[in-house]
Amino acid sequence: MLLKHLLLAAALLAAGTPAAWAPAARADETRALLVAVNATRTRTGLDMLRDNPQLRQAAADLAADLPRCGRLSHQGCDGSDLRERLVRAGYAFAFAAENLAHGTPNAAETLAAWLESPGHRENLLRPELREAGIAQGELQGQTLWVMVLGSRR
Repeated sequence: MLLKHLLLAAALLAAGTPAAWAPAARADETRALLVAVNATRTRTGLDMLRDNPQLRQAAADLAADLPRCGRLSHQGCDGSDLRERLVRAGYAFAFAAENLAHGTPNAAETLAAWLESPGHRENLLRPELREAGIAQGELQGQTLWVMVLGSRR
């Protein structure tokens, strides 16, 4: 399944994807990243993360916000932190974490970068986290990835 998503996204991007297809290509890439993260979690004996629309919204909000202030940060342009963004998205959480990546062009490279970073890897493999939302944006001409992980109260 992961290979199918990665091949589809690569084919769309290599074919000079029309701008109208960009949201579909991004959705395919974010799904591919969740599939890849879940494959990693499964290999380590953890439960898979479920896609959550509220977490996806929190991720999308930060992915849209950071280009406005021109920086890669876990703090939004308005000074918001993850906790505030989760409250705005209506997600009542017990545990939460956030991973960012910038400049990795696809799901496979994003996951590889996160797995090489101790803090990002720890977030991906925390057993108490049960759900996730992923969004993409563009920051300074490169792909921006935001993954918000959580578990409800």
